[in-house]
Amino acid sequence: MSNIRYAVISDGTVVNVIIGPEDFELDGFTLVASDAAGIGQLYSDGVFSDGPPAPEPVPSTISDRQFFHALWREGHITFEEALAAVKTGELPEDLELFVAALPTEQQQEARIFLEGATTFERNHPLTPFIASGMGWSDGQTDQIWRVGAAL
Repeated sequence: MSNIRYAVISDGTVVNVIIGPEDFELDGFTLVASDAAGIGQLYSDGVFSDGPPAPEPVPSTISDRQFFHALWREGHITFEEALAAVKTGELPEDLELFVAALPTEQQQEARIFLEGATTFERNHPLTPFIASGMGWSDGQTDQIWRVGAAL
């Protein structure tokens, strides 16, 4: 008698993979012969599929801007409350004009980012957008970060 690779299924999810004889049974579980099924996959109507992706790991630290920004995004506080909580100063005139010209939703994102930042990340997704709006080349933007890092 030859052995078969079985996916052990409980409530539609592969919970284990075992090798057993053709007539093998396991009380309380469904066994499906499969050479490819893996633990964590879903099984429905004769088809194996990947389960939902694992959630991102929870960071141990976020900045005050990130915290209040997330509270606003998740609907726990208003935009005005978030901005007041993070605001460290007034924007310079050129940046204020740039932000004011954006659509409302983008203005709010830019204000939270610019007025609430305690650090400025060169690789943040808004950095090239703001740099472009200010007319800065990539080289000029890099130079701003180099000069700032040396201060």
